[in-house]
Amino acid sequence: MKVNLIPQLLGLVILAGTVACSNQGASPTPAAASPAPQVIFHNGIILTMDDSESEVQAVAILDALILAVGEDDQVMALADSETQLIDLQGKTLLPGFIDSHQHRIGDREYEGYSNPEQVIQLAIEQGWTSISELFVDEGRLAELRSLDASGKLRLRVNAYLALANPEGQPYGDWYKEYEAGFEYSPYLRLGGVKLHVDHGWGRGESMYTQNQLDQMLVEAHNLNWQIAVHTVGEPAHTMVLNSLELAQGGVSNPLYRHRIEHVAVISDSDLQRMRDLGILASVQLNGPGTWVEWSDWDDEVTPDMYPHIARYRDLLDAGVFAIGSGDWPWGVAPIEPSFGSPMLLLYQAVTRSGSYRRPAEPWMLDQAITIEEALQLLTINGAYGSSEESKKGSIEVGKFADLVILSQNPLTSPIEQVPDIQILMTMIGREVEYCAAGQESFCP
Repeated sequence: MKVNLIPQLLGLVILAGTVACSNQGASPTPAAASPAPQVIFHNGIILTMDDSESEVQAVAILDALILAVGEDDQVMALADSETQLIDLQGKTLLPGFIDSHQHRIGDREYEGYSNPEQVIQLAIEQGWTSISELFVDEGRLAELRSLDASGKLRLRVNAYLALANPEGQPYGDWYKEYEAGFEYSPYLRLGGVKLHVDHGWGRGESMYTQNQLDQMLVEAHNLNWQIAVHTVGEPAHTMVLNSLELAQGGVSNPLYRHRIEHVAVISDSDLQRMRDLGILASVQLNGPGTWVEWSDWDDEVTPDMYPHIARYRDLLDAGVFAIGSGDWPWGVAPIEPSFGSPMLLLYQAVTRSGSYRRPAEPWMLDQAITIEEALQLLTINGAYGSSEESKKGSIEVGKFADLVILSQNPLTSPIEQVPDIQILMTMIGREVEYCAAGQESFCP
C-alpha cells in the first residue's frame, strides 16, 4: 500500500528538490528535512475506517495529527532516533469511538456521579474520544467551558444548545448569542441546537403545533445551526419532517445535516422522506433491546406497532445516513456496568439484546445491522454527523491522532466475545488519556 504523507510535509520535499534542480552546476542545496514522527504504531491490525475501509499495519503520528498510514516497512522508514516505536503485537488499532448522543456530563447524577471528571474518565476508559452532549442549557454550557478552560474536559465534546426544556417550555433566544459551529478549543465545539417534541412510545402528542415547530426550526436553520430533534412517535416525526422540509426548501443539501434523535417509531413514508431530504437518523444501538424493559413499554406499545419500531435495517437499506450512540446515562435499572460502551453497543447492534445480554424479542431480529455497519456508525459516520469528517472518525493523513487499541479485532471475533474486548489504550490528539493496567508497552 502506498504511504500517504501530510500534504504540507510532502510539499517541503518537493520544494527542496525543485531548488536543487534549479542550481545545476553549483553545489546542491541541502534538502529541507521533513519532521520525523514522534510515535509509530506498527505490526498491528489497523482498521482505518476510511472510504476504502482499508486495513494497514502501521500509523505514524506527529504532534496531534496522523502523519502517515501504510505498511510496516514504509511507515517505519520515516522514523529517526527520537521516534518512539510501539509494537502492537498483532493487536487492533481503530480511530477513537464517537458517541453521537449522550447526556454524560449534564445528566451524570442519574447514575450517581457528582463529579464531571468521573464520567469523562469513564468515557475515555471505554474508548470514547468524542461525544455529543444533546441537552446543553446555559448552566451546562458554562460548566463545559470551565472544564475546557481548565484542561479537564480531555475528550472532544459537541454541545447542542437547548431551544426549550424537555417539557416544552421555551428558553427564548439565548442560543442566538452564540455562533453555530463555534470552537472554543479542539475539545469543545457548539454542534447545534436541540428540541424535544414528544414523549412516550409512539402515541404521545406533540408539545407544539405545526406552526410553532415551523417557526423554531426554520429560524434556527436560517441561522446556520444544525438541528437535532427528539421524536419517539410517528405523529411528531411527521411534524418534524414537515418543518425541516420547509426550512430546506424541499431539497436535500449535505451542508444541512439536520438530525432526528431516536427514530424510535417511523412509518414507511417518513422513512423515505428522511432519505429524500438528507435527514440523519441518530439511533441508539442499545435501544431496541432495552426499551422493552422500561416500565411503561407494555402500557403504550401494542404488537401492531412492532414493524415500525427501531427500523435500523430498513433505514440503512433505504439509504438514510445513520449515526450511532448509547444515550448514556438512561437513569433506569437494571443496567450492566459496561452499559453504553462501544463494545457492548456493537454487540447489541447485531444481536439486539437487552441488559445483561437478555435475548432479543423475536420481532426485533429482522432489523439488526452488521458489526461492520455498527462500527461505521460509531466512527466515521459519527464524525460526518457533526460535520467533522475532515478531522476525525478515520485513520487518515492529517486527521487527529484519536486512536484506541483493542485486545481483539471486533470484525473477526465471535459476536459473543465482542462485549468482552478490552480497551488497552485511548489516545486523544497524541495524548494517552487512558492506559489499561499491565498494558504499558502499548502506551507511548
